[in-house]
Amino acid sequence: MSTDDWKPCISANCPCPNHRIPVHSHPPLEMLDNNPAFHHLTRTNDVPSPAEYDTIQGMILDLESRYITAGSNADRLRVLQSEFAGKMIQINTQLQVLEEERARLSQCIAARRCLLAPVRRIPSEILTNIFSSTIDFLDVPTIIDAPNGKVLWQFNVAESPLWTMELVCRRWRKEVLGSPKLWSSIDIVITNDHFADDDDRYVQCLALHLSRSGASPLSIAIFDQSDPASSSFKDQLPSCIPILLIPFATRIKELSLMLPLTMVSGMSRLRRRLQSLKTLRVANTRFNPEFPTLEVFDMAPCLQTFNMFDIETPLQTLPVQWDRITSFTSRHFSDLPAICYMVDPPHHTSWKFSGKLHISRSLMST
Repeated sequence: MSTDDWKPCISANCPCPNHRIPVHSHPPLEMLDNNPAFHHLTRTNDVPSPAEYDTIQGMILDLESRYITAGSNADRLRVLQSEFAGKMIQINTQLQVLEEERARLSQCIAARRCLLAPVRRIPSEILTNIFSSTIDFLDVPTIIDAPNGKVLWQFNVAESPLWTMELVCRRWRKEVLGSPKLWSSIDIVITNDHFADDDDRYVQCLALHLSRSGASPLSIAIFDQSDPASSSFKDQLPSCIPILLIPFATRIKELSLMLPLTMVSGMSRLRRRLQSLKTLRVANTRFNPEFPTLEVFDMAPCLQTFNMFDIETPLQTLPVQWDRITSFTSRHFSDLPAICYMVDPPHHTSWKFSGKLHISRSLMST
């Protein structure tokens, strides 16, 4: 018989002993101590009379018969129990086979449903917008207490998810690589490992990222997380960064420099190329009250928004074409107050100055 047609037997009239287990019930046994007729024997060593002897002998024969019958029934149930045990092993084996088959079928169903997944039908424009929403540019830095009583700048820079997205499938790779705008935001993190003399993998990754941006306007943020005591470039900007940015400098529309001013001075190579720069943020992450004028952004004709942090003489240290600035903010977090020598701003310009703020307050809010 095919196992596909198997059904358990539920017939009440089935003669199979496996489905008709006998139910045994026995009358209570009368104990001799509870029978007053035998008290003179159970409580003494007297010899029973011939009549009592025959009565007791009949009781023994009846009990022995019942004992033998109970033993026979027990033996038959043990046989049935053994048969059921064998069947349970077989049932458990078949249950395991069926569960494994269900798991295999479930995987096959899931694999086929993936072919019909709605994500496969998402238009390219929507998919690109989804990718774009996962990109975080310029995570707002904060300042925290340092053991020496000063404050430290803290950055939370996440790696671009685009490198992972392009490895998901051929379609995602095609969409990621075919959308230059996705690659238009880039964080450059200066660490001892990223710019080690004997390892240029990080620089090559930056170059590939920039090349994939096509002709899109660029938003670039450069963070300093290096240890000047052990780095080969000390407090200077790694020379490969401005060299890397030169071919793309004319497309930079937003630039954020979370660097000590000694490193900011290294951006002077781009001075004549920042023709599209509109928004500039400069945070002096290692406060130096005596720093000369840095002519880096004074030739950026489109610069409109300028935010400074921890620069003692902001208007003199980083000169720009002030007549074109429409929004200017200078904030100070070190112990020394900011000193600003300036003429009255144009009527269309927003000027804001502030001294030291509370620790952990957002630095980039206006």
